[in-house]
Amino acid sequence: MKTDEKISEILAAVGWKRSECEIDETPYGSTNTSYFCTYKDEKYIIRIGAENMDLLVINRRAEKSAMEAVRGTDYGIPLVYFNDDNGDMVTKYVDADPMTVEEFSQEENLIKIAAIMKDMHSRQTGYFFNPYDDVEKRLGYIKQHNIIMSEKFGEAYGIYEKRRDANPYFEKQYLGLCHNDVTLGNCLMTKDKKRIYLIDYEFSGMGNIYNDLLCVQHHYPAEKQQMFFREYFGEYSEQMTQKIKDFHIIVVLWNVTWAYIKSLAPGNTSIDFVEHFCSKVLSIIPGCRRFPRPSWPYNSNNFNAALLPQNRIHFSNHIKPLQLF
Repeated sequence: MKTDEKISEILAAVGWKRSECEIDETPYGSTNTSYFCTYKDEKYIIRIGAENMDLLVINRRAEKSAMEAVRGTDYGIPLVYFNDDNGDMVTKYVDADPMTVEEFSQEENLIKIAAIMKDMHSRQTGYFFNPYDDVEKRLGYIKQHNIIMSEKFGEAYGIYEKRRDANPYFEKQYLGLCHNDVTLGNCLMTKDKKRIYLIDYEFSGMGNIYNDLLCVQHHYPAEKQQMFFREYFGEYSEQMTQKIKDFHIIVVLWNVTWAYIKSLAPGNTSIDFVEHFCSKVLSIIPGCRRFPRPSWPYNSNNFNAALLPQNRIHFSNHIKPLQLF
């Protein structure tokens, strides 16, 4: 379906006439495609969901559930429409920009981010996110299709296994609704610097809060990490720092296996995710100075025979109904 037809279909589902809407391109999104929409003097964002969501481990029902769970909070983007079959979505536009490293590290914003995380982690949905399963399913796909990985990956995986086994993912005391992709690009600050929005809930689900805390903490120096823990937990201990170190390794392996899969379906970005995330493996392999770029048996810019529907592995089962509450 052509883009204009797709936009018209989404507008019809919302109940808006195409002739009454002004549509403009946006710079947003590396996986999905987004557009500005002005309707009756109000501005919105239309998102056309990516077609490769199974391959990229995206469960749209879990995403919608998470957005509904944070509806009405100071950090939740107002949701107008969501198609949980394909990820098409309409949200209100907020006049805010991705946070910079400097903004993220400022004490007043650290306090706000800790409050956002604590609030989100106190909420519940009926879906869970399991990065341990994701890594194994992706590696199965990579092996099945003879995708050549870096010679250093095996060493990194061995380090990951030890940290994974030492950290059961669904420890009850650390269970909460997690965003799982708390990056600078997903934290928007309003022009007046008073409000922070959290966007992009594609990987959200019930899981271990340390997955989120690691995503936040890696932006901070050591003293700010301790300050963040005190804001979030009301106290600090060395055990917390050790868990952050463990989850650094866990998240790196989740990211690098995602990068191999993402490179087969790059979507709307020219970023080399494999090179980007493989470079982070340096931080978990003692004495390793360089993480070699893998050689690819496939054209990473296009879907190919290995990705035809009959050959695809569907990863969306990483998020399943959770029967705990």
